[in-house]
Amino acid sequence: MSTRFLAAVAGTLIATHALAGVISDASFFDSIPSTLIDFETDGAGSPLTLVDGQISLMPGAEYASLGVTFSPNIYWVNDQSSVFDTAQSLGGSLDHAIPSSQVNAFTMSFNVPVRSFGFWVVSNTAFADPVFVARDASNNILETVTFTGGMIDGVVTSANVTAAYGFMGAYSATPIASVTITKGAALFDDLRFSSTVPAPGVLPAGLLALAAANRRRR
Repeated sequence: MSTRFLAAVAGTLIATHALAGVISDASFFDSIPSTLIDFETDGAGSPLTLVDGQISLMPGAEYASLGVTFSPNIYWVNDQSSVFDTAQSLGGSLDHAIPSSQVNAFTMSFNVPVRSFGFWVVSNTAFADPVFVARDASNNILETVTFTGGMIDGVVTSANVTAAYGFMGAYSATPIASVTITKGAALFDDLRFSSTVPAPGVLPAGLLALAAANRRRR
């Protein structure tokens, strides 16, 4: 088998892995270093103590030291719906989340290199589905994800509310600079993000080295 052919195969495999895609399970982050913001503490690490139904203004730069900002300012919320509480707990989430019913559109921007992110999502199915639009530093769209279909793990239903729940996010080989988020009646919790993505499989070291050497010769 020729060196040129092997290099082409390795290059194709690497290029295939370099595509953007959606994330539907928090376990995506299990094998890679990542940051978790559970919104149970403020940016200084002090615990939040909102009672059911209470909201509190969250400054956009509250978690800037961890690598993320929000615009416009949003709110921490302790939702008073027992259906939402149950759906949160199914994802391992506690009381506090973002952004409250006061905010239905906002932008999350990263000040560190990020190639993957995701939230635990709880959404009232009677309203518009949450949508994430990930963009690069030049504002080009890398991936769009809608909370529907395979993003949804299940639902919790009461007499007048049905809440869908699940993990939703996206990854990209091109760094994700910002994410525009829109929703109807939903909350987002347990934000995870990472500078990398897990490999779908491990390429033989020889092929990787060969591909790198081939690129250097170009």
